Amino acid sequence: ELMSDGPVKCTIFNKDGTTSRPYQSNTFSQFNKGIPKTWYLLDSQSTCDIISNPRLIRNIRQVSGHMKISTLSGTTTTNWMGDIPGYYQPVWFHPGGIANILSMANMVARYHVTFNSRHGDHANQFVVHKDDGSKQLF
Repeated sequence: ELMSDGPVKCTIFNKDGTTSRPYQSNTFSQFNKGIPKTWYLLDSQSTCDIISNPRLIRNIRQVSGHMKISTLSGTTTTNWMGDIPGYYQPVWFHPGGIANILSMANMVARYHVTFNSRHGDHANQFVVHKDDGSKQLF
């Protein structure tokens, strides 16, 4: 069962503390069973990519700015980023997170994304069509 945590505000801060980019989105919590730590969630409500499993990313590093993530459950920040092999941009890293979230907005900014709710080989799945012709299913 998924329940909404309500609106989430993700804000990227510059090194001097000024706001670089504010975002607003919603997140959901899963009761009883946790989300597997090896899953990526393609989230149509998220405005930032944030990964909690260090085994899924490479080149984990501290950056001069930071990301502030606010939910009804509280607020957290991170100044760590990493790289997902094959993904076009760095992602935020927060080892205390509950999921590995890829923003649909960021995904469609770079790749063609389709969804067919009825028929075909990938019914009820998002399909990310990468430049090399490969597909990633969500």
